[in-house]
Amino acid sequence: MEQYSKQIEAEVAKFRKGVEKIRTSDNPYYADVKVQDYEIRKLREQLEKNVEEIKAKFTTEIDAKIAEMEPVAAKSFFKPTESDRRLVDEYVSEFLADAKLSYSDSDKLDAFERFEYKLGYLEENGLHEARKRLPEIAEKLKDDETLQKKLRGMNATFRELRTSEQFKLDELKEAKINGVDSAFRRLRLTHPAYSDYKNNRANFR
Repeated sequence: MEQYSKQIEAEVAKFRKGVEKIRTSDNPYYADVKVQDYEIRKLREQLEKNVEEIKAKFTTEIDAKIAEMEPVAAKSFFKPTESDRRLVDEYVSEFLADAKLSYSDSDKLDAFERFEYKLGYLEENGLHEARKRLPEIAEKLKDDETLQKKLRGMNATFRELRTSEQFKLDELKEAKINGVDSAFRRLRLTHPAYSDYKNNRANFR
């Protein structure tokens, strides 16, 4: 997808250079400002045509990639390894021991923070394994409202987990939303040749 952004950046750079050449030319043809404006309008029309063509190619390609990735993401699932399971089992056992034998709410919260910190080293497959253990932990700590709230919050966070395939699909959809014409959009906002564009900075002076 990056190649489309670079193509638009190249078109924008070409336009800037063309406008500068017209504005600073010693050629008598460009002595009249109206002639300069006319030639710059032609450059602008060509730029916009080229940008639209590049955007259309980008849209066609990314739509195809999204369509290809959607069934793959839908059928994907987490694949925790045996190492993930052993680590999660160890972390859960340690947390339950510390939580059940704590003397105060402060100690319990410290135990939860240690548990959360260790889980932070796991990748999505290990975190999914940890999420599957949360009901068990909640049941064993069912009389502890302080930790129940923390566990519910952790589960809410884990609901956002994505498989690598789902994450790839999300990236593609985000890339489509962001588009590839940021260089052109900046040009419209800042360049004097686009002073007629309603959000161009020339309109706020």
